[in-house]
Amino acid sequence: MQIILPSGKLADVRAITGHDETALHRDLAKQDQEAIIRLVAACAKVDGKVIDESLHAMDLLALVLAIRIESYGETAHERFKCAAVPPGSVQPCGWQGDVAVNLMDVLCAGTPQGTGEPLRAPPASYPGQVEVTLPSGTIATSEPPTLRAMRSYERLRGKAAIDYDALAVSRKVRLNGELATRESLLALSVRDRQALRIELLRFGGVDRAVEIQCPECRATTTVDFQALDDFFALTAPGR
Repeated sequence: MQIILPSGKLADVRAITGHDETALHRDLAKQDQEAIIRLVAACAKVDGKVIDESLHAMDLLALVLAIRIESYGETAHERFKCAAVPPGSVQPCGWQGDVAVNLMDVLCAGTPQGTGEPLRAPPASYPGQVEVTLPSGTIATSEPPTLRAMRSYERLRGKAAIDYDALAVSRKVRLNGELATRESLLALSVRDRQALRIELLRFGGVDRAVEIQCPECRATTTVDFQALDDFFALTAPGR
């Protein structure tokens, strides 16, 4: 499979082998955070090269989806129990069953596709450097969300669920040309901090939140596509 990634680069993707699958499930069982990255490095080349730390975060998500589709097909399933309370009722709907998700719709959402051409993922908001003028007039720039920045953020945030200052430092934010530190970020006004946060989180590209609709009451909920029951297996364990 060939796909034009959110950054605009061209990727070639191959299917997972038995060796790849065995290693992936072993490493996921150990909660190894690099397991998916190693799988992508084994199964994809970007512009003819093995991925490195400059890989855009949105390209990584698109590659994970493309590898899954090439290996197991376009359809994934989720064991779903509806907790929504229908209008006029005081009890949850309670419907239970398997819901199918078309992953190709997720990978190519809203993006025109050409016949006989590579697939095309939605473009990233910032394939290159981010630049924004904050409410105070301060010019803020940062690197795009790369694999290098993702790893740096994981180290900096420690045990915190989310740390926006660590995110800014990991993305090498500069304020009027000066490399930002936690101290200089804390010195910004709350309006500037909010504006900067919005831009740092404006990724574009593939939306990892998949919408699932209850066939009984039509209520919707979302789930991360990588958390779907059989995302990396034809049949999920215990099914």
